[in-house]
Amino acid sequence: MQARQHRAKFVATVFAARQFDYVHAGLFLHHLRDDDVKRVLKSMARLARVGVVWNDLVRSPLHRVLIEFAILGQPRIIRHDARRSGEAGFTKSEVQALAAECGLGFARHRPGPLFHRFTLAGERPVTRGQRAAESDAITR
Repeated sequence: MQARQHRAKFVATVFAARQFDYVHAGLFLHHLRDDDVKRVLKSMARLARVGVVWNDLVRSPLHRVLIEFAILGQPRIIRHDARRSGEAGFTKSEVQALAAECGLGFARHRPGPLFHRFTLAGERPVTRGQRAAESDAITR
């Protein structure tokens, strides 16, 4: 089995629906405006045949405090970026609402192994017809 990787502008209109098995966005969407976040998530839902993975930053009062300790003594640009990124992160309820609104209701929110990150990931439910078609394709 050979895996291929494609990098594309975040609103990928040049690809056919369900063209990729999995679509991933990693530590990226917190840099975008709200309407662009929705556009990307809807594109991910359209492009993914099997599933999606989105990991990003958590926003909470605790994380604001932890960021301040983590950036002590860091250069000004690092302090600025860490604060801005922390403020632009997502709460669990925001992630779940975005998933539902953007066609990713099959994906589940999970806290990350690191306290300041989360993952929204999941695979589309497979129907009997899809399972049979995939089995036929494999045996040919």
